[in-house]
Amino acid sequence: MLLQCAPVCQTCHQLNFEQRCPYDENAPKIWGPGDLNKMFERLTTEEYYIQRFEPTILSQPPEGPWVITLENVATEEQCKRVIQLGADRGYERSQDVGAKKFDGTFDAVTQKTRTSHNTWCLDECNEDETHQNVLRNVENITGIPDTNSEYWQLLQYGETQHYAVSCFVFFLSAGFCIVYTRVYNIIFSISLIIIFAFSIRRLSEPSRLYPFPS
Repeated sequence: MLLQCAPVCQTCHQLNFEQRCPYDENAPKIWGPGDLNKMFERLTTEEYYIQRFEPTILSQPPEGPWVITLENVATEEQCKRVIQLGADRGYERSQDVGAKKFDGTFDAVTQKTRTSHNTWCLDECNEDETHQNVLRNVENITGIPDTNSEYWQLLQYGETQHYAVSCFVFFLSAGFCIVYTRVYNIIFSISLIIIFAFSIRRLSEPSRLYPFPS
């Protein structure tokens, strides 16, 4: 309402995205140079992570970028609960970012390159105890707190549905006031549900995690 009726509500200053979501230059940096590589080395060499998550290296420098899988990230019951949370919120056709609008947000466009259905884990979903427990597990793996994350995006892929090759260099979450460069993605696989979070992503075998740099 404050954006759509700004003149009447006397909130025209909120039409400026930089005013609504100012960049905090004093915010602490979670990672420094080389920390991405250190995370993957920690996950694939330290005994705690090897025993708990059974990492498998699919690719690593210098032959290619880091791509690994981690097992046992969530229990079967946790997976079922996350699936139910997505169903409770309801799924709609996935859309991509379109043209920039006057208020700094972006139009949504439906494209043939992305044919899944999605919803966002907000409100009751985000506050759900099971979701929070899985999120803590992801924080433990990445070493990055939830405050440096967007809300989880839950995606549902049916037979023949797909997401074409894409590149996330800069991402603007217009609805949630988040502007950032994606550092890496985590694909979290729960049956036919794919969960995207953090600058992270998740996807086809229960509780398997696929971390890889963006």
